[in-house]
Amino acid sequence: MKKLNKDLFGWMVAAILGGVLASAGFQGATESSAVVDLQKVIKGSELYKVKEAEFQAQVALRQNLLKFIDGNRVISAEQWPKLRDLSLKDKPTDAEKAELQALKDAISARTKKLADLQVKANKTADDITIMEALTRDVQQTQASGRDLQDGFSRELPKLQDDAAKVVEDSARVAVAAIGKEQGFTIVFDTLAAPYGAHDITVDSLARMNKK
Repeated sequence: MKKLNKDLFGWMVAAILGGVLASAGFQGATESSAVVDLQKVIKGSELYKVKEAEFQAQVALRQNLLKFIDGNRVISAEQWPKLRDLSLKDKPTDAEKAELQALKDAISARTKKLADLQVKANKTADDITIMEALTRDVQQTQASGRDLQDGFSRELPKLQDDAAKVVEDSARVAVAAIGKEQGFTIVFDTLAAPYGAHDITVDSLARMNKK
């Protein structure tokens, strides 16, 4: 699996509603405007750092699982669901960590068993039977591994989009609040209006980071 860009939300800013961010809704009042560098508000926020770290943790969980499967290809049908569920636990308990390690040890032992049988000089009938069963698991593991990776390729962009939306929405709320407090009827992103006289970027970031 390709490692996704650590700059989780850098792509997002350019697509924001033609540059218009907030309107205070002062009907009949003389229009006054401000500008904000929304990218600075988003990427400078503590929420951005939190959501980016959470997303990268989800990426790492999936990469680690695929790496384990790549090196341990003898996984039975019964072991698959538990391996996936435990490996993708966000905050596993100590008991779950121990269960996952025991499961991985069992899978690694089966993988070694097959490797030993494949190089064994004088195989018994039982050896051949066991080897054939383990080989069938390898074939199933390869197919299931491809399906798993395909599923991750669909899941991760959605997780990324969801995380980005949380940060974007929070930034918009902060900008709207500052714009209204300071009496502006409309706020433009500096991408659309780079030379505005009233820049509320610093205040918007401080509001977004306010506990």
